[in-house]
Amino acid sequence: MPSPDHPGATAASPAPPAGPSSPPPRRLSARCRPWLAALRQSAVAIGLAVFVLSTLWLGITYELDEEQATVRAYTQRNLTNLSRAFAEHTAKTLDGADQAVRFTRHEYLDKGAALDLSSYLGLKGIVGPEYHLVSVIGPDGYVSHSTQPFQRVDLRDREHFRVHTQRTRDELFVSKPVLGRVSQRWSIQLTRRITLADGRFGGVVVLSLSPEYLTRFYADVDLGLHGAIALVGQDGVVRASASPDEAPDLRSIEGSPLFRAAMAQREGTLVARSPIDGIERHWAFRRLDPHGLIVFTGMGSSDVMAAYAELRRNAMAAGALATLIVLGFVAALVRHARRQGLLMAQLEASRLEAQAGSQLKTRFLATVSHELRTPLNGILGFAETIRDTSQDAESRQHGGVIHASASQLHGLVNTILDLVKIETGRMTLQPAAVTVEELMRGVHARHAPDAQARGLRLWMALQPGTPAVLRTDAARLRQVLDQLVGNALKFTAEGEVSLIARADAGLRGEPALLIEIGDTGIGIAAERLPRLFNRFETAMASFDHAGQGAGLGLPLAHELTALLGGQLALASSPGQGTTATVRLPLALPPALPSAPPSVPEDALHA
Repeated sequence: MPSPDHPGATAASPAPPAGPSSPPPRRLSARCRPWLAALRQSAVAIGLAVFVLSTLWLGITYELDEEQATVRAYTQRNLTNLSRAFAEHTAKTLDGADQAVRFTRHEYLDKGAALDLSSYLGLKGIVGPEYHLVSVIGPDGYVSHSTQPFQRVDLRDREHFRVHTQRTRDELFVSKPVLGRVSQRWSIQLTRRITLADGRFGGVVVLSLSPEYLTRFYADVDLGLHGAIALVGQDGVVRASASPDEAPDLRSIEGSPLFRAAMAQREGTLVARSPIDGIERHWAFRRLDPHGLIVFTGMGSSDVMAAYAELRRNAMAAGALATLIVLGFVAALVRHARRQGLLMAQLEASRLEAQAGSQLKTRFLATVSHELRTPLNGILGFAETIRDTSQDAESRQHGGVIHASASQLHGLVNTILDLVKIETGRMTLQPAAVTVEELMRGVHARHAPDAQARGLRLWMALQPGTPAVLRTDAARLRQVLDQLVGNALKFTAEGEVSLIARADAGLRGEPALLIEIGDTGIGIAAERLPRLFNRFETAMASFDHAGQGAGLGLPLAHELTALLGGQLALASSPGQGTTATVRLPLALPPALPSAPPSVPEDALHA
């Protein structure tokens, strides 16, 4: 062995510290292992979160694009409708003005210089507030007649005079806005040529239409802060405008994309900047070719998209918030993965325990009911013997009471077993042809003694047209009818119980049989009717009535009727009696697939 002073001992001396340094990595691994397991357990959640967030943002983007397209389409549709409305209003206004011009021309040609234009048109009601001036310009270019006081004014330089000296066609001319030399007001001149009888030029009739009349109509429509409506001539000059900060001067939009689009087609829409104020707008236009005009209707793009912009901000904020929530949820899920796993295990254990308890309850009911039937049959037999053969009247009475009580208990056991069969999918049907009259008479005969003992009238009837035969399970149908008639007798103190059969249209318009069991009994409160088909739900809140049962008969009748392809309904009101309606198809529908049984077959044998 080398000595401590040997150089070899110096090489071996660092080895002992190396041993204690290895555990920390193992302890770190032990601390990280649960987190690694949690990450593995949360891998699906993390992937789902990535998928959800991707879908969320794709959905937000798609919905925003759809909303933007919807807003644009809605705006274009509204602007198109407004353009048509404004065009119709303008056309009607011009047509009305043209009638006044024609009438004035006719009167001028008829009366000549003797025409007092002001008083005559006022008397006829021709001049309204929208027509602030009607005048006649003689062939020499000077005003000869006017509805306002005037001096002879030379108008030979005016476009609306010159155009009629240069052409002989009889057509309405709509001028650019001009400042009237007679009225001293901005107006649009609507003019027609006066042609004398010999064909010579006789002057021009002028009606001055205030642009404000048109703009007032336009201004009644709210098109937003940057809305614009304009009446433009096909020469590009604006005739009237309801745009912000626009005055009735000779502004022209000729050469602009907006004007070129309007001249290329009769009506349409586009997005373009205004050639006057430079604001981008959504436009709709419509040409009035007979008058040489174009109606433009526009809404500022910022106004149109304001609601969309707000929606976009809200959607982006909601998306960001949802992203933070999802990321926070994923972080919490990873942090508490083991705790969540334990909770899920506990929930699963509780579910299995509850399922086992439900199966145990069903097995217990079926087993106990089955075990009760054998002693009950014995009790019924001996009680019947005592009731029918005993020499002692009191013994016969006691035997009858025992027999009745045992029969009632036997019926309750059978009901429980039938409910268990339906619940476990083991209820089988035996379809066969059933004569309706025999079925009804059999039910009547079985319950007639009970009705007579109670002092009640039990009657039956088959309405004309009642189906003679139906194909169904006779035993189960008799069980339903016996339950309903028995209930009617139990809860009727005086009066009658009816059993009526008739034809019916059925649930799907197919021929069906309808059987009504009506009584004059105590009735049922309306608030209890919807719950009577629930198991253990009774017709009355308390058990004060002698006929009150366990609340299983009606649920069984309801489920058996459904199994037969029919429908059971109740109608009642307190003190007015009850009517039970059984509606059945004339042929039993194909059997539905049954649920897998949870109760042994031997526990359900009758």
